Amino acid sequence: MRAPFRLPEQPATRLGLLLAQLEDGRARTLRIVATAPAELLHHSSPDFPNSLAAHLAHLAAIELDWLYCDLLGVEIPAEALENFPIDDVRQADGRLAQAETATLPELLAALARARYLLLTECARLAEPDLAELVQGLEGAATPEWILSHLLQHEAEHRGVMRRMIAAWAPRA
Repeated sequence: MRAPFRLPEQPATRLGLLLAQLEDGRARTLRIVATAPAELLHHSSPDFPNSLAAHLAHLAAIELDWLYCDLLGVEIPAEALENFPIDDVRQADGRLAQAETATLPELLAALARARYLLLTECARLAEPDLAELVQGLEGAATPEWILSHLLQHEAEHRGVMRRMIAAWAPRA
């Protein structure tokens, strides 16, 4: 049974709806991860070359990257990366950084920290700010596009994680 979708206090605003969607998406991701057997966390295979841990670390890293480098136009500050499970988003071969030694609690903490920082910065936005082009380190985008992109990005990884868990189930 799915948990009900909860709108923020002011759901009529575009910003409120985007933030509610981000939180709903994260709740869905966490529910899926909760169904994964512990031994799947660092497992990879030819069908799934990136482990569940890699996907979780990647989600946190990309959220920080879009927040700081694109929305705010600055390098990610060191304090945002304290106890972070990976050093880079991708390996030289293009695979996601594998977060091979990270525990599930560490990965969940990285996700929570990245989301907290994102929501804290978004709380400073006014509704008209959503459509204003902001200059990031490597290009320009609107805050609305950035938040929409983060929604899509997490949904795509959530789909892969769901397939990984389903493929693992016959082994149990």
